[in-house]
Amino acid sequence: METVVVTGAAGFIGSHVVDRLLSMDMLVVGIDAFTDNYPTERKEANLKEALQNPNFMLVRGDLNDLDLKATLKGIPYVIHLAAQPGVRGGWEADYEIYRRNNILATQKLLAAAKGVKKFVFASSSSVYGNAPYPTKEETPLNPLSPYGRTKVEGEKLCAASGLPVLVFRYFTVFGPRQRPDMAISRFIKSIYDGEPIDIYGDGEQKRDFTYVGDVAAVTAKSLLTEETGTFNIAGKNIVVINRVVEDLVKIAEMQADLRYLPTQRGDVDHTGADISKAITQLKYNPEVRLFDGLKKQVAWYQREILGREPTQPKYWKPY
Repeated sequence: METVVVTGAAGFIGSHVVDRLLSMDMLVVGIDAFTDNYPTERKEANLKEALQNPNFMLVRGDLNDLDLKATLKGIPYVIHLAAQPGVRGGWEADYEIYRRNNILATQKLLAAAKGVKKFVFASSSSVYGNAPYPTKEETPLNPLSPYGRTKVEGEKLCAASGLPVLVFRYFTVFGPRQRPDMAISRFIKSIYDGEPIDIYGDGEQKRDFTYVGDVAAVTAKSLLTEETGTFNIAGKNIVVINRVVEDLVKIAEMQADLRYLPTQRGDVDHTGADISKAITQLKYNPEVRLFDGLKKQVAWYQREILGREPTQPKYWKPY
């Protein structure tokens, strides 16, 4: 068995990647700082299955404070998912948090990772800003948020490191365990709380939604390839926000009022990836369509957050 270090292991994407690696009979060392952007209990619940697996070890700590050379000694693979997330933050005093957690932590991890077989860096579609569709990896980068800018800086550090690096630009990841501040999580919570659904802008913004299971699969399996370079990872689910809300309401079989609010700084008008490079070189195959993924996320919310058995919606519409 070979060992993989996964940073941000207790997070939304990180916990799914950990589960996928364990299913591949890998030894996994998960690192997580358990920052206070959402409750620690929810992050710990993300790892409840992994923590019962003898092939998993959790290290609690900040990448900026840990002895990373000792932690990574002899370990061949690193998947770096830890980051300060969110395109709407970082404009005022809290930019220092984004700089520390997204740039400095990445630099320290890269410096400690000399000799690895593969270093996977989680970037974001946010690096593109409002880019032409379909967005190719060669598209000029024009981030509209501090978060996106720190991801660009992280990519530059990876390129300068001399390590065998894979950079994955994830597009609008959704599914079970999604962070509570993300749009679909907020929509679902509002529906079940009987509160208006807040939509920033007119709701006609398009997003290329990508199911977290597909993200975890390609991220984990990429360790076994010879490939390096930068890849768009998206789900081929390009839908306007209003359509997503409509489907969530039908899946939940509940009523909801919509409240449209001004567009927020950092938000882009649309995203839509060309993933032909990932399909060809990584054999990437996004399998979960948007409606199916939304059903899975609603069922997870009913079970894990509301503490009740998920209901089977009568409404069905394949994408």
